[in-house]
Amino acid sequence: MRRLAAIGLVLLASCGGDSTVASVVPADAAFYVSVEADTPRFLDDDPVASLLDSAGLENAEPGPWIGDDAAVFGSSDALGLALAIRDERAAERFARRMRHEFAASRIIDRYLVLTTTRDLLEAAAASEG
Repeated sequence: MRRLAAIGLVLLASCGGDSTVASVVPADAAFYVSVEADTPRFLDDDPVASLLDSAGLENAEPGPWIGDDAAVFGSSDALGLALAIRDERAAERFARRMRHEFAASRIIDRYLVLTTTRDLLEAAAASEG
């Protein structure tokens, strides 16, 4: 969970922005930071890959199913990661591999949403659209 908190700090300091990924972020999230493939290159050549690396998921081999935007969001006791997806089946396989890092996951509005608590996932699902 500390690794995900570090993502928020790194991204908050370096970039932000608003994207369609906001549709899966609960309105009452204490923090929300998004990156897009065309985000200025503060972090790396690929901001979405940098977000995953910062989360300690660099060895997860997510693959080409990840789309062009992502977000980290949460509160003091729960964290979430939303990844745009191109291939739903591949995203579901990735979510199964990430069960040791995240308590819950679901595909919501073309995003794979992974969270450290089921309550945060339910809040993300309720904010859809």
